[in-house]
Amino acid sequence: MSDAELRLARKRDAIFKQLRLGLIGQAKAMELLEVKKSQFYNLYRSFLQSTSYLELTRKKRGTKPGNHKLTPGQLSALELSYQENYKGPKASSAKVWKGAEGLVPEDELPPSRYQCRKFVAAKPEEEKYYRKYGKEAGDNKYKPKPKKKIMERVLQQVQMDHTMC
Repeated sequence: MSDAELRLARKRDAIFKQLRLGLIGQAKAMELLEVKKSQFYNLYRSFLQSTSYLELTRKKRGTKPGNHKLTPGQLSALELSYQENYKGPKASSAKVWKGAEGLVPEDELPPSRYQCRKFVAAKPEEEKYYRKYGKEAGDNKYKPKPKKKIMERVLQQVQMDHTMC
């Protein structure tokens, strides 16, 4: 737990102790905690049931970055569907999802739309652009472009002007 999380928990604990003693009102406590009514009551309930301020810390929410809850069958189905269906200007994660539904083994659930969207979004932007708009458009966007120089005289680029020295 970080120091900021511990400071926040101590602050919450102090405010709730003042509220319990009647030194401040509910509206003032909500204002000091910077929470709305429903969250205030959830925190106050956990304060009343707790024995330490540590129980007022924020719990980590959601999956860790980079994690996914896809089974190997779902992952291979999404990959196959991506290779087959994500091409052309109408390429989308919805097409990949529809294609992946039929490719998942029978004993597994198909991936959700959200999982499919995350899978497609995790692919490199350059690869998605090439698949969606084609090689020529992808080369125009991602390959280095030659610079065009306009020459007025023969060997203009390599000649020196000796009159300037």
